Amino acid sequence: MGGLIDSYQRLLKVKLMDPVVLAAIISFGFFYIHPLADGNGRLHRYLMHHILADQEFSPKQIILPRSAVLLERIGEYKQVLEAFSLPRLKFIEWKPTKNGNL
Repeated sequence: MGGLIDSYQRLLKVKLMDPVVLAAIISFGFFYIHPLADGNGRLHRYLMHHILADQEFSPKQIILPRSAVLLERIGEYKQVLEAFSLPRLKFIEWKPTKNGNL
């Protein structure tokens, strides 16, 4: 998580970075590292909302229906995640928890 926060702070210094690109990078990074046993998807979507509002791309009072779009295009979404994740799986040391999570 420290690396993700550091990345966000560094990317904020890139003045011409598109807010949508910034939100995608950070929220995808969070979803990829999957730090929690439950709630990663909700926090992933919150990060998108928070960053877009913080960068004044969308109003803070409005929550855009990103989940609906993801569900409509779930196949494409999974393909993007797998294209990024699969080549890296061999570098991960899996350790089961007491609850059977990894």
